[in-house]
Amino acid sequence: MINNSFGQTFDDFSKKHLDLISVSGIEQAFKMLTAKRVDYALYEKSPGLAYLDLLDMNTDVVSLASISSEGLFLTISKKSPCNSPKMKQKLNGVLKTMAIDGFNEKALTQSLLDWKRYTHQAH
Repeated sequence: MINNSFGQTFDDFSKKHLDLISVSGIEQAFKMLTAKRVDYALYEKSPGLAYLDLLDMNTDVVSLASISSEGLFLTISKKSPCNSPKMKQKLNGVLKTMAIDGFNEKALTQSLLDWKRYTHQAH
């Protein structure tokens, strides 16, 4: 995808060792892949799986590997009333509990199911 990045390490590697072309949309990338005009497509895993389902291509394309794993960060404005040591400690505890309980994976799985239901109702 145009202006997509998968982390500085991969971006540096790809410039030196891969022959990449950019496209304007994931649908175009997946169509090029299924037409064998390209060997692979790089895209975020969960949105990619959702789009494959939406485009009815989920039996034509398989997700192979992760090429990077970039961290996400919760940010709070310095001016926010939530930016207190007590609140930051509480947020940190909740985020750790969510990770231990597998909340993120469960939410992702549920979101993909919801996406499928929504997109199939719309068509």
